[in-house]
Amino acid sequence: YADEVVHLLDRLGIDRAVVGGMSMGGYILCNLLDRHPERLSAAMFLMTRAAADDAEAKQRRTKLAELAESGNLEPIADAFEAILFAPGGAARRPELARRVRSWMLATPPAGVAGGLLAMRDRRDMVDRLAAFDLPALVVGAELDVAIPMGHAKILAENLPQGRLEVVPGAGHIANLEEPELFSSILCDYLAGLDLPDPEG
Repeated sequence: YADEVVHLLDRLGIDRAVVGGMSMGGYILCNLLDRHPERLSAAMFLMTRAAADDAEAKQRRTKLAELAESGNLEPIADAFEAILFAPGGAARRPELARRVRSWMLATPPAGVAGGLLAMRDRRDMVDRLAAFDLPALVVGAELDVAIPMGHAKILAENLPQGRLEVVPGAGHIANLEEPELFSSILCDYLAGLDLPDPEG
């Protein structure tokens, strides 16, 4: 996946970019920083973590990938719906919950399986964070069940230029549960970056 990001930057003629990764995207961001650090001017880690899956999580992803390969996405949508929202959030926002579920069910099964297996097999990157010496925003969600706040703190504490922001009252999909606050955190951070003018 990291190579695909580099190919996209090449195709767009972009030498260096501010790259943000949410959840699985954060795993890709870690890999991108590890293998192609020269292509990033800043990084944004959004409701994600640097640690690899433990044995139980790997087994769970393997089972879900097998379901996806069989074309049965309903149990996968059930499993993820239970951890994407803040506790009680899906019941409070039924329309949003239906929309998120429809997105999951519309995803090609091969893509779901491939993503699950890639997440299962990813490296633990916690020990590599100290090498990522560039401006780095870390956003955690206060009530994230999928990736609890402790992981955001680990990222922020181990990144040399890490800055932690928290979205209160939100779960893993804080960008959808609290879109205005989430967007303002990102926009404020981007506005404060002292980066070279790409136009020269």
